[in-house]
Amino acid sequence: IDLHRDTSAARSLHDLRFLLKDQVDLIKIIIPRSARLEVNNKGGPLPAYIEENGFRQTILNLCINARDAISRGGKVRVRLRRVRRGDSMFLRP
Repeated sequence: IDLHRDTSAARSLHDLRFLLKDQVDLIKIIIPRSARLEVNNKGGPLPAYIEENGFRQTILNLCINARDAISRGGKVRVRLRRVRRGDSMFLRP
């Protein structure tokens, strides 16, 4: 989105856990009642220098995509975790 803006949005330091926690109520509205929502944002602080509204919109878009992809009775899982250089980006089941 930043590519199409004349100026980039202001970025600041945020703890991603708190931003996700604020989005959970909205995510629950878009996920069907027949589906389960699993949110895992436990652990230590996850500071990131980001544009807050862009992060919120990204989380919402990913959850909408997940909602559209799951079958009835499926599960949408949102996890935050720290990834260090060299760590695997893929989660094990």
